[in-house]
Amino acid sequence: MNLVEKTLVVSSTEQLAQNLAVLSQEEARQAENVLSLLWLVHPDATLNVQAKQLLLSFCTADQLSVHSDTLSIFSSIVEFLPWKGEYRPLQQQNFQKLMQHRTSFEPLLVSDAWVDTYLDLGKKLYMMFQMADEARICFESIIQHKPDCEEAYYALGRVEEKQQHLPEAKALYEQCIALNPKHVYAHLQLGIIKATHENDYFAAAEHYEKVVELEPFMIEAYVRAAAVYYSMLQVERALQFLEIALGINEYHDETLELLATIQWQYQNKPEKAIETLNKGLGHPIHGDSALLLARLGSLYNDHFADYEKAKAYYEKALKIKPNQEEVLHKLIQIYLDFYQDLGAIASCYEHFLNVEKNKAQVFVDYATFLAKYLQDFDFAAIQLQEALSIEPKHLQAKQLLLQLQEQAENTVEYDEQEEEEEEEFEGGGAPDDN
Repeated sequence: MNLVEKTLVVSSTEQLAQNLAVLSQEEARQAENVLSLLWLVHPDATLNVQAKQLLLSFCTADQLSVHSDTLSIFSSIVEFLPWKGEYRPLQQQNFQKLMQHRTSFEPLLVSDAWVDTYLDLGKKLYMMFQMADEARICFESIIQHKPDCEEAYYALGRVEEKQQHLPEAKALYEQCIALNPKHVYAHLQLGIIKATHENDYFAAAEHYEKVVELEPFMIEAYVRAAAVYYSMLQVERALQFLEIALGINEYHDETLELLATIQWQYQNKPEKAIETLNKGLGHPIHGDSALLLARLGSLYNDHFADYEKAKAYYEKALKIKPNQEEVLHKLIQIYLDFYQDLGAIASCYEHFLNVEKNKAQVFVDYATFLAKYLQDFDFAAIQLQEALSIEPKHLQAKQLLLQLQEQAENTVEYDEQEEEEEEEFEGGGAPDDN
């Protein structure tokens, strides 16, 4: 970054306007990239105009077009939103345009004046468009140039956690907390990793309790704290956290679900659990909860052996949220054991896979059902090919597909043999028959 650029990489809008006003044409040439950022990305409209006027003093229309194209990701990321259409390819294309000029713009984007903008770009790429690799570039660049940027460590930790790189995510959250011991979300995510993946419930509880100390209305932290205390069989402590959570939101389904679980499985009060679960159903604003309906289904299925009611609740749960894999399998088992409703089973699989297209094992399960119960071997093979496109090394899918192929070959050979035998019979009469 040259001396002229440094005078324009400041956070104060007033100071920027003053510095732009005294800039000579030669100085403006030296600050061309900063001016393009001020023109195309800075939120202040007055600065946009000032910067563009300076660029017009020495840039051709084609050069301005190149600048506009290079920085297009900053406008497209807020204009072409995922709920308005399929814009992920556009965002990928525009990000690559910026990366082609990375050496020119990165030193500016990681400066104090622009780092929040670059960080926000990475967050939007990741959260809204699932562009993890592109977001990683933003976050790693910031950490490299500004190792005290706590938010970059947290953001990169979320990317690593999503990709199941848990040791890396854990280290990044810890670094974030080292920079800012009051970072609520780093504590929350670190607690989740320790509870869910390491079974270190005591350490997880410490992080959750820190969250509720810093953010007393974050209901998720109370529920997660209750869950780890329940896992440690400190039930009274768990109930205390659940009581506070219900004080924040008496209809919160995760709180009601955990409370009902304790009432059913620990206190042996299944009727009380049913009462608790029903509190969260039929809400005039929130409607029904797939989580609570599924838990009611399990209660009637596992405790009361009332399969009719269990079926009804599982069906309602999947209608609201079709991609609940555990509920899917439980409902299918009821259909098989008590109803022999093969059409309903096929429909369940279809609805699930229309929503959740990346579950290789469910494709394999569906293929197994199609082959075993419906003898639809061709459609079963299609499901297995889908599974292998997701997980090419899926052993069960490979084995079943091979079996289907061998069976198809044997069927063809058998059919050909039958045809030959029929032809011999038709032409094999006695000489005097005619």
